[in-house]
Amino acid sequence: MAKYKEVLCEDGSYTAYSKEYDEHYHSTKDGALKESLYKHVIPMFSVVHKSEVHILDICYGLGFNTLSYTAILQGT
Repeated sequence: MAKYKEVLCEDGSYTAYSKEYDEHYHSTKDGALKESLYKHVIPMFSVVHKSEVHILDICYGLGFNTLSYTAILQGT
């Protein structure tokens, strides 16, 4: 039996649901992508005022923070 299942969020992105912990990785109402943008990526730009930013992704989660950051850089 799988420990996780995919859940569609209201913003159209998917998050994981952990059966072991009975918890979603992201808010299903806000959505995984929107949560990453508004809780992590956009606030980062409000405190970091540099022309070059280095991001370290240790691949612990689902990758939405890195995806959100690269989407902003590409203007999408």
